[in-house]
Amino acid sequence: MVYAPPPVYYAPPPPPPVAYYAPPPVAYYAPPPRRHYYYGW
Repeated sequence: MVYAPPPVYYAPPPPPPVAYYAPPPVAYYAPPPRRHYYYGW
């Protein structure tokens, strides 16, 4: 009788969390806030 090896040894490692592949927040790409057209800030 041949015993099959545990599948865990052949299974690929689980992929890292999606956070590693997700782009940074949009704030990083957004331009700096513009000065107020009236108050100057």
